[in-house]
Amino acid sequence: MKKQITILALLISLTSCYRDVDQIKKDAPEFLKYRGYKIVSYDGYEAGLISGGYTWYQVKDSSNFVYVLAIQEWRGEYHIYNQTCLNAVSNK
Repeated sequence: MKKQITILALLISLTSCYRDVDQIKKDAPEFLKYRGYKIVSYDGYEAGLISGGYTWYQVKDSSNFVYVLAIQEWRGEYHIYNQTCLNAVSNK
């Protein structure tokens, strides 16, 4: 029984839902600046069960469009997810 609990604890720690959050928060300013964004606000984080944590930001581009987006680390790379423009103008 102890062996099963130890194995379960090890698996949980390896798939920790928030395991990447601290590193993403550290690297996000440079990552976003390289892509032409300026951080307006840090909006928190959330868990991804398999893939680790996401961090949420509001950012502004060079045309003053404001976006909300999430950043996640996946296999050593940072990716932008759920990007939504908050002040876009419809062409309709």
